[in-house]
Amino acid sequence: MGMPIHPEAANTSPIASAPAPAPAPAPPRAILRGRVDASLLRDELLCEIFGATASHMPDQPCLFAGDQTFTYADVDHKATAMA
Repeated sequence: MGMPIHPEAANTSPIASAPAPAPAPAPPRAILRGRVDASLLRDELLCEIFGATASHMPDQPCLFAGDQTFTYADVDHKATAMA
């Protein structure tokens, strides 16, 4: 028969006090690359690009949230109201 374990020593085993292993690093994300073309560079803000898209295709789907679909016009209207 083995030696009796003292109640306070039962919670100090090396396995119980070992730190958890660090989580695995996230896999690298894909980077999309297009052609290099200086004519594609513009001095625009994201809100300007979105506004132009909303004006050009207001009834097209823009945002999907659960079972709801919002058009560019819907999102543009909400964004304008919040701004």
